[in-house]
Amino acid sequence: MSENNLSEQQINKFLSMSSFAGLLAIYALKLSLDKKISFNREDFAKEAYLTSSDYFFGFIVASTAIGLVSHNIKNGVITVTAIDPIISSKIEKILEENIKLNTTRKADLNKVKEYFV
Repeated sequence: MSENNLSEQQINKFLSMSSFAGLLAIYALKLSLDKKISFNREDFAKEAYLTSSDYFFGFIVASTAIGLVSHNIKNGVITVTAIDPIISSKIEKILEENIKLNTTRKADLNKVKEYFV
């Protein structure tokens, strides 16, 4: 059981049902936390995200509501404070598997990675 009271099976189901854009949103939060980089959601969406800032923010709000991530936001700047360890350990592999099915998505993943360099 994870710290948010969701089972690993529930988390896996959430990840398997998430869109590629949603998975990228979670990955961006993981990179932000790992590298201790706060970021502006509008700038991120313009420079590195494959869909709108509103989609990105909606996905992270939903993820926060169920306890998978935790963040603070002030003046549009997001500071990630926690990510469920199960999500953190699986997100890269899930993205890699997703890219095997659609190789054009690799460029989208690389944009997110480069944003947090």
